[in-house]
Amino acid sequence: MTLSDELKLIAKKELLSKLKVIETNKLDLVEDVRRILSLAEKAGISDDDLFLPIKGIESQTDHIPVGDVRKQFNESYLKELDKEQEELTIEFKDQLIDASKKILNKLENE
Repeated sequence: MTLSDELKLIAKKELLSKLKVIETNKLDLVEDVRRILSLAEKAGISDDDLFLPIKGIESQTDHIPVGDVRKQFNESYLKELDKEQEELTIEFKDQLIDASKKILNKLENE
């Protein structure tokens, strides 16, 4: 097994772990979507059509800053974005959970 294959396997295992957490309804929509797509890319499986709903959610939330980047924005703007994120979480939660279950099922049965 090459180093590249090992890194893909590690990313796939981490992706499985993240998907299992989402399946339990514990999610941070923006961060989780970005993490799932990042791990899928590292695992070499991001082109699978099962990721399309998650890519769509990411497209709808790509303007929302997370982590240390938030320090660059003023507080009132962040409050607006936090409210928007709450609304988007309500809108996309079921879609994310459904997509996560489908991906998880596929990966666990490979």
